[in-house]
Amino acid sequence: MKRYGILAILATIFVPFIFSLSYAQPKPQSDIKASMDAEKLQKPAKPSGILIPDLEARLTIGTRRIEGTYGIMELKASICNIGAADYVSPPAVPAIAQLMAYDPTKPLTRENVKTLASPNITRLNKGACTHFPPILHRIPNFISWDIRDVGRGECIAALEFSLSVSPNVPEPTAFKPIEDSNSANNVVKRKVRFKVRCP
Repeated sequence: MKRYGILAILATIFVPFIFSLSYAQPKPQSDIKASMDAEKLQKPAKPSGILIPDLEARLTIGTRRIEGTYGIMELKASICNIGAADYVSPPAVPAIAQLMAYDPTKPLTRENVKTLASPNITRLNKGACTHFPPILHRIPNFISWDIRDVGRGECIAALEFSLSVSPNVPEPTAFKPIEDSNSANNVVKRKVRFKVRCP
């Protein structure tokens, strides 16, 4: 009887152990593939690639000259669609391209910021650009574009020009991801320093 008792104890220990080992064996490749296919069916399929426009602001400073006591600089501005689809604005919410000039050393108040141009954009085909008319910006009390050797009564001043494109709504907002694929190129800035007569 003792022998049967010992055998029963050994059976209760080793049978579950052997049973677990049989399940620990690697699954055949067919089982793995079947489980992966089942997971794919459970997960929602990702939508296929959608073609999206990408509005890019471009701003360059062209020729500079002096006329009397004014420094005159030419600004070339454009908005280009470098994306994979035509841009068409939502109804009643066109895009607006704003070219502004301001003194970067002062607070951005209404008195400091001057809007030079602000056309609306309702449609811009893929690969196309909308160009601003030539813009000549005049700087009063101007002395020189060269800021070296500042003399008596002369001061170094600066202007920053900013071109941005965004939806034309009262509160600042960004394009929806389906309207514009890259928000990083919606704003471009150019800074110029020069000499003027001290105020």
